[in-house]
Amino acid sequence: MNKFEFNFQNFADVWSKEQWKYVKKQARYAYLKSNRWSKKMMRRDWQNDLDNIGSFYFANRALVAGASQNLPYTTLALLGELLSNNYFHQEIKTIIQENVIKFDGQFYKLDDHEHQTKIRKALRSYKFQKADKTAA
Repeated sequence: MNKFEFNFQNFADVWSKEQWKYVKKQARYAYLKSNRWSKKMMRRDWQNDLDNIGSFYFANRALVAGASQNLPYTTLALLGELLSNNYFHQEIKTIIQENVIKFDGQFYKLDDHEHQTKIRKALRSYKFQKADKTAA
């Protein structure tokens, strides 16, 4: 006759040992994962991410100021960056409202896709002017 003895302590010991194996396995997995994660975080180019977030903020700022949504993203970011500068704020605001910028004696529409390189160059070098009302 096979007699089965029910001893709670034996079952508790077996259960706790099995749980401990599971905990060790999960801890080892978590350590390896966190080690890889920390290496990945250290290798990440955080400066590039900050630049992306900053340009997104400045582009949004230009859109709030009334810039056209048809403008290229980099032009929007440059306009927003200049809007943040108190020295250029009023001038950029009028440029956005009139949608015309003057650079090297030439007038360019902001949403003209053929001349975007010249417009960006004017915005980066701070050599832009707002269009005169008499020039139109």
